[in-house]
Amino acid sequence: NNPQQIKLCHEALTELVLETKEFTILLGKVNRDGTRIPGIIEERRPLLYLSDESEFLHTITEQAARRADEDGRVHDSLLLYQLSEEYNIVITIVNGMLSDLLSNTDLDQPLLTIDDNSETSPILIAKKLVSIYMDNLEISKRIHTKNKETCILLLKLTDARKTYHAHQWQNTLAQIEELDIIPFSDEISARKRAQEFTSMNENIMKNIPNLLIMTMSCIYNLIGDLSKSEYRSATKDQQVAALKNISRNCMIYAGMIQYKMPRETYSTLIKLDIGM
Repeated sequence: NNPQQIKLCHEALTELVLETKEFTILLGKVNRDGTRIPGIIEERRPLLYLSDESEFLHTITEQAARRADEDGRVHDSLLLYQLSEEYNIVITIVNGMLSDLLSNTDLDQPLLTIDDNSETSPILIAKKLVSIYMDNLEISKRIHTKNKETCILLLKLTDARKTYHAHQWQNTLAQIEELDIIPFSDEISARKRAQEFTSMNENIMKNIPNLLIMTMSCIYNLIGDLSKSEYRSATKDQQVAALKNISRNCMIYAGMIQYKMPRETYSTLIKLDIGM
């Protein structure tokens, strides 16, 4: 019953968890409904001088999660934060993983491959956790609203990327417009959005360059398809005019934030704009 020995014991157990990675055996697991099943360490909680479940989670599981996070072991920290019931931190990590995947994957590359699974793919992890957490009112209340909104928005962006990769230009434009991140409607909206750019959530902000290129590429291809058509009509002229209006607003927006994006982004946008 020596405080120093007890602290040493807790630190040793944290090391054991991180070294062995036997998270399920040692710390338990989380069911599909979000409930947690204790592991063998928690079953021996009286020996550890930890009075209740919350103290155990904070002293052993959460400390292990923090250590894994500090060491750059993202997937380990994600699982450990789930076990320690730090659901808001879990969604924060998932949002970062999703944002990195979206912003670092070339637009001509698929975001999901046949080798991906729900243990490694940020998209599949996010979809699984959203379905579990949002259906559980108690868990959902413990996640910041902005965090939930960002996660759902990033997942919608992954859907738009899938549609874009399939060359479904009109559907992609509709999905991007629904995201309501970049301006489609008018110049006033474009300028207002540009002024608000720096206050945007970082995980969304990182994906603006790709989102602009996707939008302009869709417009470029749709106008190209319409131009190939032999017949001329008022309807076709209206469609082209509407697309060019979106393009103009996007370029106003891009011009105002160009120095906050990679240099090649604005060059790509200008080439697409000139080619219309």
